[in-house]
Order: sequence, then structure tokens, then C-alpha cells
Amino acid sequence: MAVTLTLTGKTPSNPNQYQLDSFQEHYKCDATADVVLTDGSVPAMGDPHPTYSAMFVSVRYVTETAESASILDLTYTGTLSGSFPPQKETSGGQVASATTNTSSVIFPSVATNPATVQFFAGTTTLDFYSDDPDDTSEPPDPPTIDHLITWDLGFGVQPGGSTSAVEAFLLGDAFIQGVIEAPPSIEPIVDGEIWHIVKTKTRTLFPYTA
Repeated sequence: MAVTLTLTGKTPSNPNQYQLDSFQEHYKCDATADVVLTDGSVPAMGDPHPTYSAMFVSVRYVTETAESASILDLTYTGTLSGSFPPQKETSGGQVASATTNTSSVIFPSVATNPATVQFFAGTTTLDFYSDDPDDTSEPPDPPTIDHLITWDLGFGVQPGGSTSAVEAFLLGDAFIQGVIEAPPSIEPIVDGEIWHIVKTKTRTLFPYTA
């Protein structure tokens, strides 16, 4: 005999504009907690909401209140409107270093003293939800590196901005700018339905090569 569910209340919520919606439904049940959780008539994990097709059961919590009575809280996660939250772009970075012993001027020969530079490796991150784990959305490329923090040609570390001609040579002829992308983080929120995806790009300097 199927468990009888009597709806006693609803609690929708939206944490912020970049998060999925949450929708709780509260029921009185005419069965013990173990029966409620195993009965095939009770919505199971991952089942869609009967009204909001983009909301899926993500939590089932049962409290037994009497010999044959329980309270069931069903939490649905997804989007009430049918549209995912906007994608969130952020930027940051960290200090990095690179070394080269050649340049466009002398390649393929190598210099006796390698050039070592410190620079700010900018990053951009795109954080979003999708119904496709292979979603092709990408963060924008980080800004071009246009100055150095320090540079050293083997005669001592010099601060960035101390000799503009040397910095211009290092950035334009001794190193090549490039963007690398880390493997994306792809977390299933509802198996087969919703994924949380985070992608990050970093701009860096590579030794010159023809």
C-alpha cells in the first residue's frame, strides 16, 4: 500500500543571483520513517518536481513522530524559472617567474646569462551551472602582461620600471605571452541533469622559441 503524503507547507529560497534555487516541501506521512524512505510512491533522489521540471529532489529527510506517522521534508534543487543563474566572471592572479636564455635577436643561439623576470600572472574564472557537462562556455583571456615586477640579466635584480627599454625587449623579444587553461572542475549537482562548472585561464610568459 502506497504511503499517503499530505502537504503541510512549502519553503522556496534563492541564496543569491549566482546560485541555484532551493524548494522545500513538507509532508505528513502515514507510515514509519523507514517505510517512507523505501516506498516507491515517494519521490526519489533526482526525481523532477511535478510542476517545476527543472527542479530535482536533492535531499530527503524523515522524522518519525508516532508508531505509524512521520514528517517528510523534500528539498528540490535547480531553477524555478527554467533558466540557470547568470555565469559569474571573476579575475585575480599571483606573482610568477620565468627564465629564458634566448630571444628573437639571437635565436637559436643562447646567452651566457639567462634572463629571469617576475610578473603578475593574471587569471580569469568562469563559474556557472549547466545541463551539459561539456558546456563550451569559456572565461575571457586575462589582460596582456605589459610590465614586469623585477628583471635580472645575471647582474643583479632590478625593479620593474627602472629601464623601460630593457623591459620592452624582455616582454617583446625574450618571452612569448600565452594563456593556459586548467582542467575544468565539473561537479554533478543532480546526476544526469545539472552540473556546476568552474573554468580558469592564466596568462603567463614562456621562453622565446621560433
